[in-house]
Amino acid sequence: MKHSNKHNLYLPCLTILAVALICVACSKDDTATLPDGKYPVTLNAIGLNPTPVTRATSDGSWTTDDEIAIQVGGGYGVKKYVPITAGPTVTLNAAAGVTPFYWQNRDDINVSAWYLGTGYNATLPTSWSVQTDQNIDESYQKSDFLYASGTIDFDGTKSLTFYHQTAKVVINIRNYDVVTDAEKIDSVKITSVLDGSISDNATEHYRLCADGGTYRTISANKLASPNTGVVFEGAPETALASFQALVIPQTLSINTPIEIKINGYDTFSFTPVGEWNGGNVYTYNITIKGRQVTVNTNTDIGWITGGSGTGSGEI
Repeated sequence: MKHSNKHNLYLPCLTILAVALICVACSKDDTATLPDGKYPVTLNAIGLNPTPVTRATSDGSWTTDDEIAIQVGGGYGVKKYVPITAGPTVTLNAAAGVTPFYWQNRDDINVSAWYLGTGYNATLPTSWSVQTDQNIDESYQKSDFLYASGTIDFDGTKSLTFYHQTAKVVINIRNYDVVTDAEKIDSVKITSVLDGSISDNATEHYRLCADGGTYRTISANKLASPNTGVVFEGAPETALASFQALVIPQTLSINTPIEIKINGYDTFSFTPVGEWNGGNVYTYNITIKGRQVTVNTNTDIGWITGGSGTGSGEI
């Protein structure tokens, strides 16, 4: 399955879509073994999204409640870090009661980090599942999963990029013909594989891929404000309503339809083709003309609007 980059963070560990900056006040002239507890690894997590849509990692912003697992190789273990402020650009500190990582010597260190929407876990999961009831904001956010890894040297700065492991599906519905009242859109549902396996391959940015098997239905999350500048046919316009969902990366088939239920009508349905790859957002702009459903697709776009899909930053 092809992958392309999507979210960014700058950190010396995990963004989210986010990266970290590790600053150390010492030089190559210092002793090989550094004084214990003297040179902390300082983390700055930068810009999930230049303009956050909501205060959630999946839509562009860290919050002070987000708990990020930072792992330093060489037997130093995993520690919990949190943003000290909210926003797309934040500083990460060790959580309350947690001793931060310190440089022990000037050797390069291997760092990995992960953020789970379901809450902190000091062990990287071997599998991941998205929620079915993503029409509820909390469940939508619980489906998010970000990962980053890299090697950091003591002197100077290095980049560590965070990648969304899920894919995002965005559905814009046009104000047209039988669909002119957003309140009459009962639901937008996506059928897909809900469960994925996480591989432990340090050479890959993307570690999540669908398990074979059970297909279930996801209720998509309705955006508080519909998307603007949407191209259905001709000039860009504002959608009547917009929906989004996080999905497991997978190959699409007749088993993965998207269904729209309008009050007073039978269910409108179409089946996308291709693949949903981790870190990508797949946008479907839908016009319903009586019984006909016309779909203008815009796929394989960076999670950050206009971006390449990768976050970059300095550690």
